[in-house]
Amino acid sequence: MKPAIQPGLFEDFPEETEGRLGSMVRIEPSSDQDLSPLQKKFNNLARKIESLRAKIVEKEKVYSEILQYWGKKLASTHTIIADKQTALAFAIEKKTRGFKLGSRQRATVGETILALLRDAFDKSPPEKEAQDLFTRWNNTSFDEELKRQEAEITEAFTDTFREMFGVDIDEEAFAEGPDALHDAIWLTIGEIQSNEGQGQRKRSKKQLEKEERERLAAEFEKKSVKSLYISLVKVLHPDAEMDATAKIKKEQTMKELTVAYEAGDLHTLLRIEREWIEREVSATRLLPDEKLKAYISALREQAHDLEEEYYAIDYSPQYMQIEEYLSLNAPWVKQRIDKDAQLERRRAALMDELLDAFSIVNEKQAFLAIIRDLQGE
Repeated sequence: MKPAIQPGLFEDFPEETEGRLGSMVRIEPSSDQDLSPLQKKFNNLARKIESLRAKIVEKEKVYSEILQYWGKKLASTHTIIADKQTALAFAIEKKTRGFKLGSRQRATVGETILALLRDAFDKSPPEKEAQDLFTRWNNTSFDEELKRQEAEITEAFTDTFREMFGVDIDEEAFAEGPDALHDAIWLTIGEIQSNEGQGQRKRSKKQLEKEERERLAAEFEKKSVKSLYISLVKVLHPDAEMDATAKIKKEQTMKELTVAYEAGDLHTLLRIEREWIEREVSATRLLPDEKLKAYISALREQAHDLEEEYYAIDYSPQYMQIEEYLSLNAPWVKQRIDKDAQLERRRAALMDELLDAFSIVNEKQAFLAIIRDLQGE
């Protein structure tokens, strides 16, 4: 299920989204002439980019709110429970030294200790002593078990991704860390979107050709940015301005222009150019078709990149811990987290009771009865 995105999870989402993100330049029709097909396409792309920018900001804001609330209500509780589970595992092992257990009974105790430790390790990184305890009761060492679990997680994730999208994700990205995994997911989603409607799902010669086209398109966009920057510098450089007030204004514009150029921000360069056209060449209300075609090509690529960024947020390692809450409708998220936090507090209280019980139990049958109760928790 695709995560539900609703503004104002815990507060109203600001209405000035466009103002905060920066409005894309648009071509306005003159009083006696309608827009041409190219001009309409340019404006449609401008609106699409503005919309995608707003959706990305909104989505990240909502997810960040959920993560922050989860951290406040549940993260610390998870750590507390992990510590109690580890302490309980040590307490159980200590008690086994005072009882003569049969092989089946010892196996049951071992399963209980390992279950407690596995659950604890999922919540919090284990200390060396806890790792050694795990190794004593497991058939393999902690490090070997960790590698096995990582392999299972990787396989499960890639299988799910393959079932959902019909393509494989680079498994090496898992070992390289969260950033590499995020980039791999983003790249794969981009490939999926590019192949939609074409019946192509696997990497092939066509995919390599596509990547080459993307590389060439990126080079073209850089050239478009550079070309536009040079043309604007020629008309906006303050050294040629005699008026003091206008000179200050151009100096400010040049600073903004340079920042936009260094960032490859075609949107801002277009806005600066449009402002210059409206201010200095008021009679020229329309951009030439040749320039429009170049801009449309570059903006189409940028819109594609924004779409990839939007969908990649769902697979960001940053939000993996709260994945189960992202598909819920906004009004239920906070309620669900509160409920889970309450359950975790009850578990913590139960752990305290069990620790007390193991500290005073002196009979083997009573000890095994507590183990059975713990397994049925």
